[in-house]
Amino acid sequence: MSGILLVVLGIYAIQNSDISLSILTKYFGTILLLWGGFWLAGGIHATRYAGISYLWVLESAIHLLVGGFIFTFPEMASTLSIFVIGIWASTVGIVQIATIVRMGSTRHSKIQYVLNGILGIAFGIFIMFSFISDELLITFIGTFCLLYGVSSCMIAIKMRSVRRRMSH
Repeated sequence: MSGILLVVLGIYAIQNSDISLSILTKYFGTILLLWGGFWLAGGIHATRYAGISYLWVLESAIHLLVGGFIFTFPEMASTLSIFVIGIWASTVGIVQIATIVRMGSTRHSKIQYVLNGILGIAFGIFIMFSFISDELLITFIGTFCLLYGVSSCMIAIKMRSVRRRMSH
């Protein structure tokens, strides 16, 4: 579900690169709150399958904290949006790589999960230290959301098939 939401946000940002960072940040905060809720439920549910649920719960906590920060302090979040999004992306990328290291799965899904984590880290570092126009930055954020969302959807589909095989 979170991947789909990111794809929608990505398409919206690419098509409307003239929107303000303030509006984009509010949409992003909404997605993070929803994503955090889904991941928290998934992390709790995953305790039946493997010992990696604490990493999923950690990732959900990151989503919920950043999303909550955006909603609690919208003016500050808009001002700091580049750093908030950059720190979020880098932190989630690190947690995703840690998750796959702890998890036993197929080589193909490991590679995709690690690439997703590296994409998050690289994106986070890039936007925190680049000085580009807001319009170009919004297009870049939209492209990242689109790529990351598609990759997240693919990972979710693979994880679902792994869970089904484990339950049989």
